[in-house]
Amino acid sequence: MNVIEEKVLVQIGDQAIKTLIVDLSGIADMESDVAQRLLRLIDGIHIMGSRPVITGVRPEAARKMVEMGIDLEAKVETKGDLQQALAPYFAAASFDES
Repeated sequence: MNVIEEKVLVQIGDQAIKTLIVDLSGIADMESDVAQRLLRLIDGIHIMGSRPVITGVRPEAARKMVEMGIDLEAKVETKGDLQQALAPYFAAASFDES
């Protein structure tokens, strides 16, 4: 995840990204080291001044994170799926076109 962390943080700085949506729907199982790296990434996103939004957490991954004592609600906005996370941005874009 170091490469991902570095690329994400560089792009946040280069492109002045205000909100970063991280979709975890492709992750079926969350090992503790992956969860810790995700938390570090979230901390880095905050430090860069961006707002992280996490989507698509599967039930198995959510259960494991709860068992590990990981509380994402204090650090990020969570949405059930990518469509829910993107909806406000599409609504704003269609409003701006009117």
